[in-house]
Amino acid sequence: MTKKKSPPGKNQRDRKAAKKIRDDGAEKSRHHVEPKKQAHVDEKGRKLTVVMGGETEMSFLWEQMKTTHALQSKSDSIANDVEILRASLADSQNAQVGVQEDFEKLEHEAEALQGLMRDAMFERQKAEVANRGIHVLDFFPLHAVSTCKMENDGIATGFENELADIEGKMKDLRLRLATDD
Repeated sequence: MTKKKSPPGKNQRDRKAAKKIRDDGAEKSRHHVEPKKQAHVDEKGRKLTVVMGGETEMSFLWEQMKTTHALQSKSDSIANDVEILRASLADSQNAQVGVQEDFEKLEHEAEALQGLMRDAMFERQKAEVANRGIHVLDFFPLHAVSTCKMENDGIATGFENELADIEGKMKDLRLRLATDD
């Protein structure tokens, strides 16, 4: 039997393509720094994971930590605003029944939003969190995140529309309470 011949130049093209792929891989591996993880136990027996190197990974972790901090601070501010409204509603003797009903609806919406934000922080509702494009790490302890001094102004949390809606309703209720007195 005779050997089947390939089209002219095919073998050479295949060798060149394979060499190019190998060279590209070698070039990428020279410039890529893999992050190294180390586990360390501190003096109190707590296990700490240290990530060294990998600038892109570290910037991604930093963004996730800032998002977690922003979610927590905005959730806390909603809770404080609801408490202030509750106190001013209790102080107001002339509050209309409609204002109290609106406050109860607002309080329920605020609790639901806080629940969604909490679930996003702990990644409980993966589908809801993924639909909003939120990437938050669940291994950041919230007490550690809350002690960090961060600016939350330019951080997108994925809850901007709901936050604006609740803040607008709170502002309307404050105005209605102020005009009732």
